[in-house]
Amino acid sequence: MNTQDKTELARVVGQLSSNRLSIDEVIGAILNVQQVFRCLEMRVPNAAGLSAADDVQKLDPFAAYSGFKDSQANLSDAVLPMETVGAGLNRFADHINAFTKKVRDGDPMVLGGAGIAGAGLAAFGGWKVGTGLWAPVTAGPALNEAAAALTAAAAQGGGGAVGGAGKAAAGWSAASPMRSITCWQGWTS
Repeated sequence: MNTQDKTELARVVGQLSSNRLSIDEVIGAILNVQQVFRCLEMRVPNAAGLSAADDVQKLDPFAAYSGFKDSQANLSDAVLPMETVGAGLNRFADHINAFTKKVRDGDPMVLGGAGIAGAGLAAFGGWKVGTGLWAPVTAGPALNEAAAALTAAAAQGGGGAVGGAGKAAAGWSAASPMRSITCWQGWTS
């Protein structure tokens, strides 16, 4: 297959997926494979490799935290008596099962407590709904003031589009997530 023939390439890649955006990315990668290899040839020889692993923990806080977390896991495995932890979890499960049995049997103490908890939960939910409805009602004047301030600012700036908002995106690659990866600039440029 001729990878430089975009029509043939689109037909073949289109058979792989029905997602247009993923097809566009695959076609872009195929058409720019030389750019990818050129980028790899520039960066791979300069990679630090395993010899820099110790330096990474000194410089990267996430790598250092990962090492700390692994050390804590090793310590807990060596120190904690797992039999005691397992026994505590089993007792907790037994209490949950006993509570479930009381609910199924209709124990009046459990049902009364559940009713009180349900009423409290309903009151809390009603309060949250009320405050949620009240917030938009009181937000109107503040939104009007903000709109007036924005209109005044736009009038002072000459009435043009702010931040290039009126410019149209150029081509299918304008929305490509690969534009943010500096190594792959050749895909969308």
